Amino acid sequence: MFSSTFFYLGCIIGLVSYTLYTLRSVTVVTQTRPYKLIKDNNDVNIQYCIRTDHYFESKLSDKLHAWLYRPNIQKDSSAVRPVILMAVGLGTQKDFNIYVHYANLLCSNGIATFIFDYSHFGGSEGTPRNLIDPIKQRNEIKSAIDYIYNNNEIDYLLNQTNNSARKSLCLWGTSFAGGMVFLTYSDIREEMITGAPSPLIHCIVAHIPFLNKISVLEHIQIRGIQNILNSLMLAVLDKMSSIIFKDISLNIPIVSKVRTSVMRLSDTDYNEWENIRIKDEKSNLLNNWVNLTPARSLWNMLKHTNPILKAEYVDIPILLLPAMSDCFLNITKVIEFAAKIDKKCVNCTHILALDGGHFSFKAGNETKKLIKEVSKFIYDSIYVNKSV
Repeated sequence: MFSSTFFYLGCIIGLVSYTLYTLRSVTVVTQTRPYKLIKDNNDVNIQYCIRTDHYFESKLSDKLHAWLYRPNIQKDSSAVRPVILMAVGLGTQKDFNIYVHYANLLCSNGIATFIFDYSHFGGSEGTPRNLIDPIKQRNEIKSAIDYIYNNNEIDYLLNQTNNSARKSLCLWGTSFAGGMVFLTYSDIREEMITGAPSPLIHCIVAHIPFLNKISVLEHIQIRGIQNILNSLMLAVLDKMSSIIFKDISLNIPIVSKVRTSVMRLSDTDYNEWENIRIKDEKSNLLNNWVNLTPARSLWNMLKHTNPILKAEYVDIPILLLPAMSDCFLNITKVIEFAAKIDKKCVNCTHILALDGGHFSFKAGNETKKLIKEVSKFIYDSIYVNKSV
């Protein structure tokens, strides 16, 4: 009897000790950081763009903040202006340097970009702040599509007639969202099969995409059993705390070189990650973005559907932009994904491999050439006049 009592007591002490040890990696947030309602609706002029604020509601009634970048060059209103819905990557916001730069270059090629913050991020509603929820974000991408598709103001701002935005809509997903845009399109295709009215998507651009959940899990496994156990423990503790104490979250870094985090990176990858946002950080990122997310985000990500399982639904042109040295997804997996699509949609896939790793980003001539290639793909996909 005494031996079993000591055994259970030892287990409890061990569990408590391990929990306390794990909590060393946590930043406890005891009050929510309110999102900043952007009240300035004046147009903002950027090099090749005019940027306007937009708000729309998600299916869960969160108000989401978006920017529409429209080209500042004149164009025949009877021609169709391509519109890209750009879904941002894991744990990022629309004002990161990489997205602002891409949207500006797309404008220089006559293509408009609609980009928004997921709920819990940037200028959008939702607490706790910086919570990552792929299922919720996937629905928000669909809400953004509906907003573009049914909003006459978008056509007016683009100087177009006859609801042109719905004739020229393309999806762009970066990193984690590179997989989510395929899942979103598969949802739309399933709705079309059932006869429900659905928006017309002309093409998909998947930039350094997460296409295979297994590959990402393999990357996580490389971190070692200790980090995996720490991550799972923190996710459970944060989920429990959110039920008991609604205003408390146990936060971990989104990216880190050493600590338990959503993405644990090498020195090289971490330095490149800094580069995709550093310019905007100096310009005061909206709502003071911080490198923290509630630990339950890890649990939410485990529920994310594997994009490769939905490849059979893709029946439109897609452009895959994998990185040659991606730390999350080997380029051979991208080729396998493309082959699976081509079995049912012959010659639908196009692959343009990028030099560098997952976070490699340079605002130079190479990027301008990349966006020119992407723009050509988009124009070819929607059969519009290439002159701008």
